[in-house]
Amino acid sequence: MRQIRIAVLLLLLCGCSGQSEVSGEWISLFDGESLEGWTASENRETFRVEDGLIVAHGPRSHLYYTGPVADHDFKNFELEVEVLTTPGSNSGIYFHTEFQDEGWPARGYEAQVNNSHTDPRLTGSLYGIEDVLEKKGPGQRVVRPAYQREGPAHPHSGEPGNRG
Repeated sequence: MRQIRIAVLLLLLCGCSGQSEVSGEWISLFDGESLEGWTASENRETFRVEDGLIVAHGPRSHLYYTGPVADHDFKNFELEVEVLTTPGSNSGIYFHTEFQDEGWPARGYEAQVNNSHTDPRLTGSLYGIEDVLEKKGPGQRVVRPAYQREGPAHPHSGEPGNRG
């Protein structure tokens, strides 16, 4: 199984780092110095590298991993991220998606990153699929399915099908 790791700050992205199936070692997809191997969609100025981290600050944009590791087509992988948000931030980690120039990704899933934004979906939600909607107390959250379905479905279209 491939494993994925990247350090991120205020990040909305579609990629990670992978683990070699042969060695079992983590492979970083982010060099800590540049956005080489990454492609931003609309509002490219939203993303920059600062102090070895990817920083997102600005209008909506999505940062896609388009580099050479696994030809940026990950299957059967683990994802590990470090995320720091400021109050009011709303972000997410997209996976099983593909680059598009503008708009919300049409394919894939979003792991929500939100602890204080007005969006009711909190960190830990698989956006539109399995949503964490409210905090019950320290460390306790109520999870509710976004909708009932018999198979995989795109959360925005409701159409059944394989999204990965």
